[in-house]
Amino acid sequence: MPDGNLPVEAPTPDADLEMPRAMRRFRWARAAFVVAGLVYLFVLTSGLPAHRPTAVDASAATPTTAVPTVPGAVAGATTVSAASSTTVAVRSLVAPLTWDDFVALPLGTTEDELRRRAAVCSTVSEHQVGDQTERQYSCKGAHESSAVHFTVAGGVVTQRTTSNLRGERDAATMTPELFAKLAKGMTEDEALAIAGPCDLGAELQSAAGRVASWTCHGPANSFVVVVIERGVVHELIDALTR
Repeated sequence: MPDGNLPVEAPTPDADLEMPRAMRRFRWARAAFVVAGLVYLFVLTSGLPAHRPTAVDASAATPTTAVPTVPGAVAGATTVSAASSTTVAVRSLVAPLTWDDFVALPLGTTEDELRRRAAVCSTVSEHQVGDQTERQYSCKGAHESSAVHFTVAGGVVTQRTTSNLRGERDAATMTPELFAKLAKGMTEDEALAIAGPCDLGAELQSAAGRVASWTCHGPANSFVVVVIERGVVHELIDALTR
């Protein structure tokens, strides 16, 4: 007759190791969960996009990918090769434009040259004008709160503007006394030598030749506009007193 005691199997070496293994798995899983939570909180609080790569990373990852055609482009319009597109993406981290950089990109500069030398610029608009594609480029200037804008049509720069690129608004050097010395018919260089540094409000090539307007800032947001046609002062606009 059995004595009522059930036989008990002796523990095996595998059974002895199972509990430590389970504990180790638990600790690893808990550590991974904590790390993932910290990464999520960092991304959430820093405002970094957690779900999409940057433009530079995407271009660097596929440097030989063909560039898609630009919407609205026409035959004969300037296009950008895959190699130049990759260069632009990498050079988009270069320093903002200075006045010397701006001077080195005059009217008539090709769009490829603009994109190569001023890769910090970005396209802000594009539309069709007749049989040409016109694009507007906006560029950050080196001076605080400054900007540079280019208009490209037919593959070349047709208009340029600057805003506070040399700190013209901060300096506010224009005065009524200086304005009184300006006169129609004087050359552009003569007028700017009197007025001092001014914003190039607009510069473009028209049927009559080059036209430019310089905005010369005074105190309390006042200003003077000097309009240049064919190299001489064509018009003076006084807004020094309001």
